[in-house]
Amino acid sequence: SLPRGFSHSSLCSMISFFGPGYPNVGKSSVINTLISKKSCKVAPIPGETKIWQYVSLFKRISLIDCPGVVVDTAGDTEEDSVLK
Repeated sequence: SLPRGFSHSSLCSMISFFGPGYPNVGKSSVINTLISKKSCKVAPIPGETKIWQYVSLFKRISLIDCPGVVVDTAGDTEEDSVLK
């Protein structure tokens, strides 16, 4: 059952997909391919995407293009890096 104050229609009114990842791995290119047009800037060097950009895939489904994420692993063991 749904928590009080929520309905199935309110939960499904908007779906956003956010896919974080390392810089320059093709997140923006995947979004451009899914929507079949060039909406997100792409470049052969890391750092082209500087801000979050919401792109509509369908009426109620949005994709979020975001800058790459780099995790600081200095001094971590291999196990610590994997668990991060």
